[in-house]
Amino acid sequence: MTEVHAGETLGRFCEYHHRTPATATCALCAKATCDVCTRAVNAAALCMGCAVGRATQTSWLAAAFSLLLPGAGQVYNGQFGKAVTVFLLAPLAAPWLWGVYDAAVTADRIAAGDVTAATVPTGGVLLGLKIVWLPVAVFYVVLSSLAVTALMAGVGALLR
Repeated sequence: MTEVHAGETLGRFCEYHHRTPATATCALCAKATCDVCTRAVNAAALCMGCAVGRATQTSWLAAAFSLLLPGAGQVYNGQFGKAVTVFLLAPLAAPWLWGVYDAAVTADRIAAGDVTAATVPTGGVLLGLKIVWLPVAVFYVVLSSLAVTALMAGVGALLR
């Protein structure tokens, strides 16, 4: 992202307002934009076109996704490999709790610009997570409970 100080320009004009001096460059498409056309998403300056449907990461949303469905917070943050790992190891409880913490901390770091997300969550990803996560979370909790119950029954039978 090209930054300028207040009152300075880039020596170019805004792609959307052709007579207005540009004050920033879009981090995704490199279009020059003025103050009116620049949107901040996860500490990056984006033009109006690239900012459409993109949201700034929030730690509470990442933690909520991860709490109800292991790995969903990592999907929200664009960490798909980590999401699969957390999901598969979540019946052990410690990885699930770590996943909640990690999702929240990573979302904060992405929002601050310390970490670059593999993907910025678009409206479709957020909507999909919000619609799909609850039924899948209920299914996951039921399945995990059945697995733990079967495991405990097997251990109990071995100890008799």
